[in-house]
Amino acid sequence: MDERDIWTTAHVLLKQHGERAAFVAAERAEELLAKKDFEGSAVFNRIVSAIVELERTKPREGEATN
Repeated sequence: MDERDIWTTAHVLLKQHGERAAFVAAERAEELLAKKDFEGSAVFNRIVSAIVELERTKPREGEATN
């Protein structure tokens, strides 16, 4: 899954699940890991990170802003 697909999926999950989106994606990552689908689990972990980034409302410490 390429980077654009990661972010698109993150947006879709946010629309579908709101503030629970990261939790839903993390659950899916765990399900895939339990099935030994390491690649799929890694993809969903990247989606979790994208969701967290999309939900951020403040810059990180030391992060430049426009």
